Amino acid sequence: MVGLIYFVIFFVSAIFELRNSYANSFVLFTVSAVFLKGVVTKKKGYYLAGSILGSVFGVLMILSAVASYADTFLGGEFANVSYGVVGISTLPYLLIMRKRLSA
Repeated sequence: MVGLIYFVIFFVSAIFELRNSYANSFVLFTVSAVFLKGVVTKKKGYYLAGSILGSVFGVLMILSAVASYADTFLGGEFANVSYGVVGISTLPYLLIMRKRLSA
């Protein structure tokens, strides 16, 4: 069930991201495909891999947004926020899985 929810979140985000960046949208489609593969095969390893990919991409998009806003304050153009920040939503699941694996 968790994998299906994350698949929908990342797939919808990827569709919305197509307007801003094809590269970011490709990453979001890839993460959603990893979660879908986990749903189809019923293996939790895909959820863990998707959570890692999503979290890392979310952190990268937050850092990119901070840098873009810093550029805006220094006289650049207004920056768009990427939908890739939804990757941070996988962090709680990643921490739960880490606790289960270490026990």
